[in-house]
Formats: sequence, C-alpha cells, structure tokens
Amino acid sequence: MIRLFTAIELPPELAGRLAAQGFGLPGARFVPARNLHLTLRFIGEVDEAAAEEVHTQLTSVTAPPFTLTLTGLGLFGDRHRAHTLWQGVERSDALGLLAGRVEAAVVRAGQPPETRKFSPHITLARIKETSPARIQAFISAVPPHHADSVPVDGFCLFRSTLTRGGPEYDVLERYPLG
Repeated sequence: MIRLFTAIELPPELAGRLAAQGFGLPGARFVPARNLHLTLRFIGEVDEAAAEEVHTQLTSVTAPPFTLTLTGLGLFGDRHRAHTLWQGVERSDALGLLAGRVEAAVVRAGQPPETRKFSPHITLARIKETSPARIQAFISAVPPHHADSVPVDGFCLFRSTLTRGGPEYDVLERYPLG
C-alpha cells in the first residue's frame, strides 16, 4: 500500500521563509520547509495498481500555468480548539480549474470523490493544547506574506510516509501545465 496526494510544490525560497516562522508557539509542531505544499487532492492508501491508474489519469490533466497569491494566516478548528495553523492562498478561477480537473482524474482512476470542499491553504503547523491567546498573539506577530506570488507551472503526485518524526513527502511524478 502507498499513501498518495496531489499538490503544488512551493519554490524553496518561499518554503524556507514560511518555515522560518516556525518557532515561539508552544504545543505547535511546525512543518519543515521540505514538506510545505498546497494540497490539491488527498488520495490516501491505495495499492500499486490503483497508484498506477491514478498516475495514468493525472497525465491527462491540462490547465494553463497561473500564479498563486498568498493571503493571511488562519486556523482549522475554532479559536478554543484549533488544531492546524495555515497560510492562506487566494482563491482563483485557475486554481479552482486545476483542482477540479485533478479531482476528476482521481475519480476516473477509481477513487471515491472528495466530500470536502476544496480550501486552498499551506499547512504550517499542527497545534495541540495551545491557549487561544497564545495562538492569536503568534498570528498577530507574524509578518504578512500578502505580496508573495507563486508561479505555478505544474503539480505533483506525492507519496506520504508516516514516521515517528512526522510524515515525510516524496515526489513520485511531476505533471506540467500548459
């Protein structure tokens, strides 16, 4: 079995800057720069044959290159029980088109449809037992990345390997846009 997802890679310089914010929040486990990405579709555990079919279907995805724009920080969960800190990504027609085409390809490959609405973001940290006041103070202190734009000329199929130190991600395939 292999655990898969599709995502947009971040340029190393941007990933480094986002990861450099990763301190000063007790109870938070920050994602290392090498693992930062924007998930298009989590696929989950599949066997080798299913993984090959996913790859085959993803090769047919077409979309024009585009640019992502970062927005502010946010949280999944609520202010009292937040579990994930994320960097926002502005919704755009081009990003929505790519996510929709990736979803269609994954479903054509025999995987069940995603039930959750696509919410573009970059996970920065998993949070456990951190007070809402500390989280808000952290968010207020982090300089905004609103001016950052990310050129997108492709997407990837990643393997996720769960380890004691957290998940590790490896690119299995790259799919160009355009």
